Amino acid sequence: MRTALGELLSWSELLRSPQLAKFLNHIVDAKLSGQEAGIKAYSIAVDVFGRPPSFDPQTDPIVRVQARRLRGLLQEFYRQDLSRSPVRITLPVGRYVPEFEFVAPEPEEVPVAGPPEVGGPTESAGVGELPARSSRRRFWIQATAAASLVLLVGLLLVGLQIFREPPSPGPSTELPQEPTVYISAFTNLGELPGLDGFGSRLNDQLSSILAQFEDVQVGFVEPGRPLGRTAGSFLLSGTIASGGGGIEVTAVLTETGTGSTVWNRTMRQPLPPAGDDAIAAATARQIMRELGPFRSPVHAPGRRWLDANSLQLPAVSGYVCLLTFRYARETANPASIAKALDCHDRLLAQQPDLPLALAAEAWLEGRVIYNAAMPADRMDLALARPAELAERAVRLAPESSFAHEQLASIQNWQESYRTAQRNYAIALGFEPLNTDARASYAITLARLGDLDEAGRQAQMAIADTPTPAPWYYFLPSLIALRDGRIEQAIADGRTAAQGGEVGAIVALAAAGLAGDAAAVADFLPRVMSMESLRRAGVLPWLGIRIKDVQMLELLADGLRAGGIPESALTAPF
Repeated sequence: MRTALGELLSWSELLRSPQLAKFLNHIVDAKLSGQEAGIKAYSIAVDVFGRPPSFDPQTDPIVRVQARRLRGLLQEFYRQDLSRSPVRITLPVGRYVPEFEFVAPEPEEVPVAGPPEVGGPTESAGVGELPARSSRRRFWIQATAAASLVLLVGLLLVGLQIFREPPSPGPSTELPQEPTVYISAFTNLGELPGLDGFGSRLNDQLSSILAQFEDVQVGFVEPGRPLGRTAGSFLLSGTIASGGGGIEVTAVLTETGTGSTVWNRTMRQPLPPAGDDAIAAATARQIMRELGPFRSPVHAPGRRWLDANSLQLPAVSGYVCLLTFRYARETANPASIAKALDCHDRLLAQQPDLPLALAAEAWLEGRVIYNAAMPADRMDLALARPAELAERAVRLAPESSFAHEQLASIQNWQESYRTAQRNYAIALGFEPLNTDARASYAITLARLGDLDEAGRQAQMAIADTPTPAPWYYFLPSLIALRDGRIEQAIADGRTAAQGGEVGAIVALAAAGLAGDAAAVADFLPRVMSMESLRRAGVLPWLGIRIKDVQMLELLADGLRAGGIPESALTAPF
């Protein structure tokens, strides 16, 4: 067993992945020393991955994701026939206790001996018939008894089913459906006949933009035609009126299941020239920036269902798992990532070729690995499996904005910035209102050194949604710090801190440079308690995420002024 372990630990792939090598050594040592019962997610997280004693495996999937990576490397090692040991070390799916398989040499062929000679016919019958008849009799007696027992148990179960109390109602197990938005023609209330053409162009633009969102279906309905009360569907209707030298467009969203109005908006626009699509396109974009995203009223029933089933999902679907992904993507909270990973694992076990599920799984796994990365880690190797999942998703859905976005995210973490830039651009070409892709695209541009364009893209992402995710403000906080807009850097960093560690670090650095004692008191304890920073040191950890040397120096100055000890800046603490 030690020989088998040694050849694995000396394999180049594990030499380039010191965390996985430590993981393998830890679990094999524990099993060989008789401590198999202690091989749990908790002990691995604390002893191997440096997690604190407060680690909760239900809310942090680090061990599960790294076990998946290790399992894949072990399979690849033996697939390439690199082992010379008679023992193979494997890691069963769903467990962390390794197994040792002895590989026997190929057996030599042995001639099959013929039947032994026996006496004449009388002797043969006398020896063989009585045991055969006795065996058949025993078989029928045992079969009859077994059938009687099965019948008795069945009758008892039926009786219990009849007389037991009905179960108490719990959270709804009926899965939410992907929403459908039916678009009705907007009614012209004005006296200008040209507005009829504008209404037609507006409807075309609305349906075209909404169809770009991959978690919403588009339907059409004639004006005045009633829709049935269908759960998960909505009616978008509205009016167009002229006045004051322009037009007034009112849009109303009605939930068909309840008949209630869940959203409405009135927009004023210049009077559109005949045949001009620009104002119709701008109006439609303004409406869809509020109705398309995850936080819109369209997804409110799905969000409510997910909140009601927060402890355990009774079942999964593509839409349900995409909702869990949206929560995880919004905050990067480890518990949300763990829940989303669980949902996607279950879904892909049932339907392994769902492109959006593969893309989401790639991002979720990649984020866990990236969060645990150390400065010496080869991210191109560490993220090989997530990259493979994302590439497969793109092959299955080559026109999916979501799939290209997740592939670009993995490539960004792998520091393949030009390739990531290209895939983000493709994602935005398919869905310009994909604000997650635009905010991530901005970060990639910053890592390529184009901070000015990065800042414009970041602000566009924030402007294109009424509910920007907190992490959208990470890059604006850095740019504000660079430009000396310290108060803005603190404010944006405070917002970004709700979606990741970097925001809190930027806010602390800005507060240190500004001498803002109150803000320092807010952020210093948080930064000093971040386990990811404690394992690597603040600047080495930041160096994985920020490539601008001058920016790192500015952050270091601010963090020193904010109270971070010099030793913690450069080394684990």
